[in-house]
Amino acid sequence: TAYAQQVARHLDTQHTAFTVEPGALDLLPKLVWHHDQPFADSSAIPTYLVSKLTRQHVTVALTGDGGDELFVGYERFYAAALAKRMQRLIPRPVWGLGERALAAFPEGTGYYDPLRRARRFVSGAAQPVGAAYQDWISVFSREWIDSALTHHHFHHDPPGDSLSEIVQYNMDTYLPDDLLVKTDRCSMAASLETRAPFLDHRLVELAAQIPMDLKLRGRVTKYVLKQAARGLLPGSIIDRPKHGFGVPIGTWLRRDIAAARDLLLSPEARRRGLLNMTAVERLVSEHADGKRDHGGRLWALLTLEWWHRLFIDPAELTPP
Repeated sequence: TAYAQQVARHLDTQHTAFTVEPGALDLLPKLVWHHDQPFADSSAIPTYLVSKLTRQHVTVALTGDGGDELFVGYERFYAAALAKRMQRLIPRPVWGLGERALAAFPEGTGYYDPLRRARRFVSGAAQPVGAAYQDWISVFSREWIDSALTHHHFHHDPPGDSLSEIVQYNMDTYLPDDLLVKTDRCSMAASLETRAPFLDHRLVELAAQIPMDLKLRGRVTKYVLKQAARGLLPGSIIDRPKHGFGVPIGTWLRRDIAAARDLLLSPEARRRGLLNMTAVERLVSEHADGKRDHGGRLWALLTLEWWHRLFIDPAELTPP
């Protein structure tokens, strides 16, 4: 919160700090109920809790949703641009050699572990950039999905390989189907209304006319937006590396792994026959043993399980 406090001092506004404590599994049924679907983005946890805190003071709040989509703010956009440049210089078979070389080293358990990220980048860059981007943003690998789902399922077509196509793909999917859904459901669950100034149609139309090299300059994302903010905010805020609005879901689920295991491998889950339980049990065991960080994957499966328990299994719907 040091950065938030710095902004508050600079703008002479009141800053309220709130520490999110572990307890994800206790909150999950309520989140699933309010989303009315198996919505598996764990950042719904802090979004819901911050909405409740905000509602104690105001009835309407502004959000920053859309800024990363309009002005190329995600690091994965830079990764896509980098992969496209490197593919022109390095033959695709060499990427496969790099992937096998990285596989020889033990992977850290943290989601942001450097080796884990390098491995994901290299394995993705060995294929067309659009397909690589789709793999980077997916919770589950295509191989795991094919092995774990017992019924036929759809694969989404990947975007094209240009950065503009990848950014548009994000605008068409992640923004409306994840970010805006999450903010709307979590805020309204707390009786808080939200507005997204970045998504004013006039700003969206203006941003669409700005050249891509003014949005992504080298490794600097949101370049033109940051330049526009100079003089309005301290440089330490503008130039700070991007930090997502998430929680350490992997660490939390490792603490509650017994309860998670009971839910995911329960008789009810087995009777549904949706998933190959051997594949699910392997995820649980690897996470429990600290071999891999499957926090995001387990959270998605737990969300699906609770959605069935709340909306599919019972004869009558009962709020948790």
